[in-house]
Amino acid sequence: MESKPSEALFSEEDLRRLFSGGTDAPPPEREGRLPDIVHKRELASLLDDLSLETVDRLAREGKLVRARKRAHFILRTSVRSYVANLKQVAAGHRSADGRYDVTEESAKLKAAQRELLELRTAKERGELVSAEAVMAIQRELVRDARDAILSFPRRAKAELPHLLPSELHILDRTARDMLHELVALGSDPPKTE
Repeated sequence: MESKPSEALFSEEDLRRLFSGGTDAPPPEREGRLPDIVHKRELASLLDDLSLETVDRLAREGKLVRARKRAHFILRTSVRSYVANLKQVAAGHRSADGRYDVTEESAKLKAAQRELLELRTAKERGELVSAEAVMAIQRELVRDARDAILSFPRRAKAELPHLLPSELHILDRTARDMLHELVALGSDPPKTE
């Protein structure tokens, strides 16, 4: 059976030191200390074999901390930040993509549901009136007011039979001018103080 070449566990320098009878002390980077800065390939491998694109995306999202050197990251800070993000996702405080705070979104949903329930309750009690009903009543009021204003010259003729046709025409024109003024007033939004 032919065996596949595996990834070297030791560097050439480690092997030379081992076979040349060098000191028993491991090199400084192997004394249990992690390097402060690592290349993104090493960080991707350390973080459960993430893709390089995922490492870049996490860095853009602020979940990994870049070092000054291109394609390098500050190891401890990046790992802590990444783990903190995973904890929040696992605890249900953040969405997996990190865009939403689940607790905040849940509170907003509950507030909206409460408001909807309050509106339904008020409607069932008869405390609310539909906008359509209000508009229908308003249309009737406006029509009645218009008819009353336009009927003013005829009423005046019935009460004052001595009015001349020219005077009735003036009263009719005045009533129509008043309606146009009311229309103009209604086109401006009401002023609130």
